[in-house]
Amino acid sequence: MQIAEHISVTGEPLTIERTDVSAFVKPEESVVRLMDIPDHIVLTGGDGYKSAVSQPYDIIENHRLPDKQIWFKDLPSKITLTETPYLDRDEYHAMNEHVRSASSVTVDENPLREMKKMRRQLGNVSAKAKSVVSIGSVRLTVSNPIRPELTPARFGESGVQPPVEVISHLKWLLQKEILGQDVFLIGVPGALRSEIVFRYLELCNREYEYLAVTRDTTEADIKQRREIRSGTAFYTDLCAVRAALNGRVLVIDGVEKAERNVLPILNNLLENREMQLDDGRFLMRPEKYDNLTKDYTIEELRDMGIERVSERFHIIALGLPVPRFHGNALDPPLRSRFQCRYIPESSFESTRRTCDDVAPSVSSKSINDLLSVMYAINSQSDLGLSLVPIEKAERIMRIWNLNPSYSTLHVFNMIYPYRSMFKDHYVKITQDFIKKFISQTDVNGNFCMKERGFISTSQHEALLADLAVAHSQGDFALLGTKGAGKTKVICELAARLGFTTETMVLYQDMNARELLQRRRMLDNGDTLWEDSQLVTAAKRGDVCVLDGAERLHWSALESLACLCHHRLLFLPDGSRLVGTEEFDNIQKKTGNDEAHLNAKGIFRIPKSFRLILNGDSLPTEQPWLNETVVTLMPFLTLQKLSTEDQCTVLEGLVPGASDIARKLVEFVEKLRSSGDAALRGVAHSLSMRKLIHIAKRNCLHRGELRGLIEKAALARFLPSVTRLAFYNELDKAGFVKDSSSCAGLSA
Repeated sequence: MQIAEHISVTGEPLTIERTDVSAFVKPEESVVRLMDIPDHIVLTGGDGYKSAVSQPYDIIENHRLPDKQIWFKDLPSKITLTETPYLDRDEYHAMNEHVRSASSVTVDENPLREMKKMRRQLGNVSAKAKSVVSIGSVRLTVSNPIRPELTPARFGESGVQPPVEVISHLKWLLQKEILGQDVFLIGVPGALRSEIVFRYLELCNREYEYLAVTRDTTEADIKQRREIRSGTAFYTDLCAVRAALNGRVLVIDGVEKAERNVLPILNNLLENREMQLDDGRFLMRPEKYDNLTKDYTIEELRDMGIERVSERFHIIALGLPVPRFHGNALDPPLRSRFQCRYIPESSFESTRRTCDDVAPSVSSKSINDLLSVMYAINSQSDLGLSLVPIEKAERIMRIWNLNPSYSTLHVFNMIYPYRSMFKDHYVKITQDFIKKFISQTDVNGNFCMKERGFISTSQHEALLADLAVAHSQGDFALLGTKGAGKTKVICELAARLGFTTETMVLYQDMNARELLQRRRMLDNGDTLWEDSQLVTAAKRGDVCVLDGAERLHWSALESLACLCHHRLLFLPDGSRLVGTEEFDNIQKKTGNDEAHLNAKGIFRIPKSFRLILNGDSLPTEQPWLNETVVTLMPFLTLQKLSTEDQCTVLEGLVPGASDIARKLVEFVEKLRSSGDAALRGVAHSLSMRKLIHIAKRNCLHRGELRGLIEKAALARFLPSVTRLAFYNELDKAGFVKDSSSCAGLSA
């Protein structure tokens, strides 16, 4: 048989390989790489064959020449190609005529279909063999990890190729690994950068340590921490030291949030691979250490407190560009230690194709309108608007696909709760974008459900339906004014869906460490780490409600990004929580059962776990809803109830308040619409929760209604002008003074 000098191939190529070096004589030139698993093959001309070796005997056998009615029966077991095949990405029927000549061997269907099964075999490397990872011309020999449970296992053996945009970033990371350079990935907020890192770590079988940086991160979170056991104080190694000694990859997420004196701790480790530890040990770069072993034994060096930094130690930092986003700029000396790469957001066409695939039940026009307004806002950075999280669209599309009756505006509010993020000026700018790109009929679309037998209102029923859909797809946040009934709505949702909630009340001084674990001292003086309600709920598979999210500093909320995006949680005691699928993959890879992995500090996050943020919808001077927090999850809002609905709630919860319900509600609504900003502030203190409390007290003690209103509004502590205006409004509304209020005033 005459072998071709030219091969034209169409079809989707394999661009990333992981090959067992013992599987083939020349694995780097295997038929999987040369022919890229095509859909069509055309062989033309040529009579010489030498060079690269492949084994397509079972591939082309029984495929016939189109113009000569014969069958291939006696093909050689090996075919030698003259050169690496030319890969033609055009469609088969668009090929040149000389390629499709009568003397050609043409195969119209995919003869390499069986070869696709080899891909899983190539990824299933033997426990004792090394493998080669190839991306284009870049190849890296990968060894098996000592602790495979510390390597990512998010993608398992599915063999799914990453998106085209991601492959170039993976190739770049592979090049920096070969050169031994630390890298810094910079880009927009979201999960894309961390997903690229986890894909790379899993592809290369690398163990890793993770450090989520916040404003509260100190040296004690990076190097070593002092503990007490049996009355003896000792130091435990933390993420940076463990990674350096064991040759792991240290992933530092949120570099821009670090205080200026924190990251320079790693400066010498970055530049010279050396670090002085608190327990007296000294980490030394491998070249210097190996030179010392010529004169000293390893035991003698260990007695001197000298430890060897592994040559496989590698640092990958993730951060945002400052000042475009909140945070601190990197010091120039520290910045020079990294090789940087910018990770842009996905293109419009790529995002639209993904959304079309994820949400086939949603019309293409609605998807196009939604993406248009998102990309339009992001393209006008000079307006001062926060960035719209583009990659969040895929998650929201899964929710939209379950309920296609949602309007485009309603879905946009889930992605970008602009009314809770901005004040009047920026709200108007955002609305101008909405009017330009979303049709008016879609803006005014009615997505509420009909009222059912619930005690509140049709608005609550519609919100509960939205929350149920969001809960089916993952975490979500509920926004609303203080006292509007957010907690009641979540409790009602839990009762209807039958899940258990664990509420964790947040406070202003809470740091990111206390979100996960707190340090406790036993009676004998020993120290230990105690799980917070969030970690307890994550281990049990319950729903954790973080109540008062607006009180927490935004950097502490951002530390939960890995939990929301990847179902990964790294605890201060060194253990980590992983999602169910990844936990199962780790079990298959290591052969350990769940109890054994738990003993090693690896815990499962059941699929039933959900995280719910409960926060205030009113914008503040220090906004907690920034570009990174908005990417964490969908945001739904408990809208202000109408006057009729508020009366319904009051009369339903306090049956004896039917005579005063409307009077109370109309008085508060009048304050909210007042031209006096001080009176509008008083109206915020008279929330629905306060009105219910006033109505209940009035039923027990008749004749004290005005006094109850004044106490709820803290009228005695208002400025004199505001207090007089408030009293005038009470008089106009017909709330007469009673004996208790007079006594309160005289006091």
